[in-house]
Amino acid sequence: MILVDARKGVLPQTRRHSYIVSLLGVRHVVLAVNKMDAIGYGRETFEAIVAEYRDFAGRLGFNDVTAIPLSALRGDNVTTASERMPWYAGRR
Repeated sequence: MILVDARKGVLPQTRRHSYIVSLLGVRHVVLAVNKMDAIGYGRETFEAIVAEYRDFAGRLGFNDVTAIPLSALRGDNVTTASERMPWYAGRR
């Protein structure tokens, strides 16, 4: 699982951790985009982060990236589907 702050997006630290994960042979990654509450649950921001990460992840040889928008503070999409993000219907 790779955790990204929705306010900051994909950072050098995200890329470093992903590289280490790839060296360990992991090929299936969950991209947890946290703090969606801090950006007003914006779908566009989430989609931009996911697109940037998938572009990078493809070069590392990841077979699968499942992206999940969440807000740990409010529990959105942590254990149950969030009513605040009706645009997210599950696995992406």
